[in-house]
Amino acid sequence: MYKTNKTISIHIVSWNSLSVLPHCLESILSQSFQDYSIILVDNASQDQTLVWIEKKYPFIHIIRNSRNQGFSYAHNQAIRASDSPFILVVNPDVIMAPDYLEKTFSFIQKNPNIASIGGKLIRDQKSRVLDSAGLVIHSNRKVSERGAGEIDQGQYDQSESVFGVSGALALYRRKSLEQTKLGEDYFDSFFFAYKEDIDLAWRLRHDGWDNWYLPTAEALHPRTVKELGSGTSWKQRVFNRNQRGKRINSLSYRNHLCLLIKNQDTESFKKNFLKILWYEFAKFCYLLLYHPKSLKSLLEIYRKRKDLLEKRKQILQNSDFDLTPWIIKS
Repeated sequence: MYKTNKTISIHIVSWNSLSVLPHCLESILSQSFQDYSIILVDNASQDQTLVWIEKKYPFIHIIRNSRNQGFSYAHNQAIRASDSPFILVVNPDVIMAPDYLEKTFSFIQKNPNIASIGGKLIRDQKSRVLDSAGLVIHSNRKVSERGAGEIDQGQYDQSESVFGVSGALALYRRKSLEQTKLGEDYFDSFFFAYKEDIDLAWRLRHDGWDNWYLPTAEALHPRTVKELGSGTSWKQRVFNRNQRGKRINSLSYRNHLCLLIKNQDTESFKKNFLKILWYEFAKFCYLLLYHPKSLKSLLEIYRKRKDLLEKRKQILQNSDFDLTPWIIKS
């Protein structure tokens, strides 16, 4: 365990993220709240990320992986390695306002039932295009980033409880993660990347915890380098576009189904059965026509069915969470 006696442990997962890490780390080091340590988990970067970090920021604790383990597994490594009562998960392409940590920590500290808190994420500072104002769940069980693509005109300036917060930048209470973890996993490692933050948010709800949105805490998340849970260079994104697209579609579809298998309770499923069925049918047909290889993920789910059902049993056995108030019309 990486013992620091710091209040917040900040965790970054890097994978060829050198093009964006300097801005992210600069924003972290410029925070008005300074009671934190930093852990960087590197998923076998080939762009000199580690050489640069070791030279410029020797105080950052590094965990090295010999291959790309994905977002979920890598963040689990960092959580297990740390001992702080609060954990900030941050994507390498995120730039926080100087008071982000101060505001989110102050709020979560005063509200002991809050498991996670996230601020207002903006894609472009000049145009004020929003990236996320929390996660919302629809009647067809699609989960989306609230406000994504909208111009910020104050429509999400109310501090409020939300279904979940974006994993791009989320402050978690360790106590809630320990209570909600499945085996040794906080984020489900099977997800690899994509929708693991939704899964965790839903599980926290099942365990009676609250997730909160705080609009006065702002950060920039341009999404120009998002790649399987981490950042990468422009050249790599162009060169690997087709291969990445297939992998992303497959992971996204597989993980969406895993979300339902693990977290969807019977009662609310009955209420929205037709909408869920139609959405799943339409998605299946789309993938069959345009991305048929993504349907191979159904075989992965079949192979993992016993594990998924065991996780479902663990999640739902003591849950009295009512999903209905959180569902918005699709």
